[in-house]
Amino acid sequence: SGFYIFDLAFAYSQRRRPETLRRIEDYLEYWWEKKDADGLLLIESRSAVEATHFHLVNAPTQTFSLGVSLLEAACLLDGQHGDLAGRMRRYAATYLEGFLTAPHDLDSQIYVSMCLRADGAVRERMDLWGSVYGVSSVASTALLCVRAWQLTADSRFLEWGRGAGEAYAVTPFPKAAPGAAAVPATDPGIALDLLVDLYSATSDVKWLEAAGDMADSLLPLYFQARI
Repeated sequence: SGFYIFDLAFAYSQRRRPETLRRIEDYLEYWWEKKDADGLLLIESRSAVEATHFHLVNAPTQTFSLGVSLLEAACLLDGQHGDLAGRMRRYAATYLEGFLTAPHDLDSQIYVSMCLRADGAVRERMDLWGSVYGVSSVASTALLCVRAWQLTADSRFLEWGRGAGEAYAVTPFPKAAPGAAAVPATDPGIALDLLVDLYSATSDVKWLEAAGDMADSLLPLYFQARI
């Protein structure tokens, strides 16, 4: 529930119901108590020991998503509940730092989706193409990085997003082959969104050019259109 905190904050900003405010407080503290020393949260909070895929497994991307949502939610509560908004920003800063501590290696195109809480070993990576439910594409997290930069002016997040954008610019869209994983339309859609947002953030025309090249290759695949 904590990952819907922006929605609750918006609802409260429109109609100040005490029970909505209580839920915001409950969800905010529920997750805060479950962070590790680096500020990372588990993929889920009540995994049984025998659920080895999830038990004591951190989720840097989910942690990061919550951090960005808290920053956006805090903007909605400013002027109404300044103390709560300040707490949201403080917690968000910890979660965003936690995301950066995960063992990503942008140069080697290693983007970590899940890692072990005990030793930080990589459990699951994100791919540029071929997302499935529960494992997003790299572009979706990179898009959040651009948003985090907009909200914090911390250049590390823009650099993360830029690194992912560079990977998309030079990595061809995978060709269909027998047994190959399908690439849902959301993957290139978000990748295009990332490239356009990078242009908006940097004014560097290379991102628009990369987006145009990607769109030219995608239209025949998804729309049977001829360019």
